[in-house]
Amino acid sequence: MAKTYKPKRFTDISLLKRLDFPLLIRLLERYQSFFEAQDGFAWAHDPAEFSYDALAKIMMNLDTAAPMELLETLYYIETLSNIDYFDDLLQIALAQNIRFGFKPDPTIEDLALLLCLECPEEVERYHAQIYRDTQKGTKRFESYFVAGTVRPMFEPTLERQKAIESELNLWAEEHRRGIGMRVFITQKNNAVWFMIRHGQPMKRENAVTEEGGNHQVFYRPEKFDIVIYYPDTEELAIGVRTKGQRLAYTKAIGRYCFGDESHFNLEAEAKYTLAPLLESGADVLCCSIDIPEIEKVTLYELHIAHEGKDNLEIRRYHDLFHTFEKEHRDITTEKGIGLLKAKLLFHFSDKRTRIVTLMPPNIAIYDRETEHDLVHAWLVERGFIIVNQPSLRKAYHGQSR
Repeated sequence: MAKTYKPKRFTDISLLKRLDFPLLIRLLERYQSFFEAQDGFAWAHDPAEFSYDALAKIMMNLDTAAPMELLETLYYIETLSNIDYFDDLLQIALAQNIRFGFKPDPTIEDLALLLCLECPEEVERYHAQIYRDTQKGTKRFESYFVAGTVRPMFEPTLERQKAIESELNLWAEEHRRGIGMRVFITQKNNAVWFMIRHGQPMKRENAVTEEGGNHQVFYRPEKFDIVIYYPDTEELAIGVRTKGQRLAYTKAIGRYCFGDESHFNLEAEAKYTLAPLLESGADVLCCSIDIPEIEKVTLYELHIAHEGKDNLEIRRYHDLFHTFEKEHRDITTEKGIGLLKAKLLFHFSDKRTRIVTLMPPNIAIYDRETEHDLVHAWLVERGFIIVNQPSLRKAYHGQSR
């Protein structure tokens, strides 16, 4: 997160006045020396005498002198002050046995502020889950499989989580990413998700000051990476493009979750196969009653290589097998073709659609990873994922006939 973050809620004087005053003072007292050094600010323990306009002005002009912990706390309060999160935050408070002193009941801003003061680690964990479930944009995953003996995963305790963070911090500092790695481990369906928050290489941008002058902002952007462990296929799916980060994550998770940094084979093996399309055609896309959330799957795009030809045939339509049928074409009987890439269009029961791209041997691209677990289960069931067949993974050379 940039050090020039401006918390909109805390620059709104009317909203500041609506915050629970004792909670607001608790937050400010943690950074007393910083606020006392700001022009126009004076402590007052009576809300009638408190200078809300001075506080709003300070918040509006936060710069690199502001404590990073203060900026992060304001960021979490700002992000979580959404009424849609109220019930979840209330459950966190109850689980942590946090006592409420509000009369009447707390607002969403009060609740977010209280949790940031009482259990900041739970707030960070919940924020990571929200990020996982709401992130937009494509995500490319590469998979690594167990290298030797299959071992059960250790319980993801707080101590193991901190150990992973410490090891990744060493890698991040060496590779100019800065320290501050945070790892959040959650279980969803039949998978274990590792949400890894880290800094990116430093970034410099020009900015305009409040007085109309120019200056440069130098900061380290925040980023979340996603790593998913699937016990059923004994694989670690890593949503990171750089090889160095993939290897660092694989080793750290192997060491502290399985007792061996070499638990996963660092040489990519085949996970995906497009052979079912050649073997069964449209029939393989039928949906199962075991995954009712997926109503329909169609073939959206296909990259076809023809033996003896240099050109690549690329076909795209919302239902390619329907197009092939009208053309009287049956790829299950064609000779001398190989499938290099396929895009599947998933239709979910809540009317959402998602495109998933399969690029054998081991790359999948999701336009949003929130349905990753459902799609993974469907791909396993329909034979697009090679399960418990190491010889097929190692011998993979593309789907062709």
